[in-house]
Amino acid sequence: MKNTIWEKRIPTILGIIFIVIGIGLTSLLVNQGIIFIGKAAPGSSPVQLTITNVTDSSFTVTYLTEAETVGSVNYGKDQKLGQIARDDRDQQSNTLNSRIIHNITIRSLSPLTKYYFSITNGQETYLNEGSPYIAQTGKVISDLPPDQLPLSGKVITVSGTTPKEALISASIDGSQTISTLLKEDGSYILPLNSLRNSDFSSYFDFSKKLIRLEIIGDDFSKSSIIISLEQNPVPTVTLSKNYDFSSQLEPIASSSAETNILPTNSTDTAVKNTVSISSFAENDNFTDNQPLFKGTAQPNETVKITIHSDQGIETTVTANSFGNWTYRPTQQLSPGQHTMTISTKDSTGATRFITKDFTVSEEGSQVTETATPSATPTLSPTVVPTLAPTLTPTPTITPIPLLTPTNTPTPTPSLGPTPVGSPTPTLGPTGSSSATEFGILGLGITLFGFLLFLLARGSIVL
Repeated sequence: MKNTIWEKRIPTILGIIFIVIGIGLTSLLVNQGIIFIGKAAPGSSPVQLTITNVTDSSFTVTYLTEAETVGSVNYGKDQKLGQIARDDRDQQSNTLNSRIIHNITIRSLSPLTKYYFSITNGQETYLNEGSPYIAQTGKVISDLPPDQLPLSGKVITVSGTTPKEALISASIDGSQTISTLLKEDGSYILPLNSLRNSDFSSYFDFSKKLIRLEIIGDDFSKSSIIISLEQNPVPTVTLSKNYDFSSQLEPIASSSAETNILPTNSTDTAVKNTVSISSFAENDNFTDNQPLFKGTAQPNETVKITIHSDQGIETTVTANSFGNWTYRPTQQLSPGQHTMTISTKDSTGATRFITKDFTVSEEGSQVTETATPSATPTLSPTVVPTLAPTLTPTPTITPIPLLTPTNTPTPTPSLGPTPVGSPTPTLGPTGSSSATEFGILGLGITLFGFLLFLLARGSIVL
């Protein structure tokens, strides 16, 4: 009998079906650019792009990338672009370096002029949804700038070290946003006398006193600080923690080791105004991980103590009738650099802030003299997870209004602008492996169907 299943051509039909499925699956993946079409590395996409420091002749472009890359800006007065600006640090060193935080200032521009620009990271060029980004310079201001001191301070990490890279920006309600990079020692200086209104048409009048600082590090950790303009310099802050100093609106003296002391001819007033941390000098080293801190304040005045460390200690003690106070932590401080800040009122009623850095040595090198905890303090410290009571969670650096509303740069780290020449959005690194597996499966189905077809046609014999 020749009446077999092979003579009914069922294998031929199955072979054709398998071929169609395999070709269809493979074609779908190829058309989506997943298997054979190259994509830009997702770590080079610019995120959190911001325009700051706008003047009549310059502006600064800042952004971050997930991976270290060499960044530059291609700009011009029309969409042909044509001019290139490198990172400020590359311009100074005359070398190209890969970075996560990019800070590119474009200079020698014309006032009240719209400029178009794209971003180049490595070999990839990025636009804003297919069109260049847009920024506009301000007008020339003929008035004299206000007599406003620059804002300064210092930033450390939770481990007490200096951030490798960090960007700080500042703005007041109704003002433009200015920014700068942290120096190698973690310090910063933000010039305020050139601060303009949000429309860049005139200098800011400083009628509003609260200023907001935003800090972001190369690990994408952020800090937000609210502080009064009178509180300058800014106390040392720890990156990744939020601070609100706005409740202390009285003028303060300094965040350095000692406050200003009145002249000696002020007799008793000079003594009463003295506020200090007297038990150690700036950057002193402790071999005791529960050091005894001492200082002076107004007699019977409350002293608020904050130790910026992994433990996050915040407590209060009371000076005795002679103006002396002491405090010893009830828990061991971790080895490394720490920052101590005290605040208390002086004889004038003004709140004085003092900040000092110190280091705790590794465990095992303690000295007998300071090894036994003292029972002098009567108030127990309160361990708090953060130093800011109620701040909105880690706000991002908001782009200024000059960017065209329909072309606002996206701040979302997971997407970013689309590289020029990319036919389809990339699915990210997590989808590449399974996409390739589906592609191999599609090719396998196609080959199996073709083999089944040949068997059915008698072209090959098993």
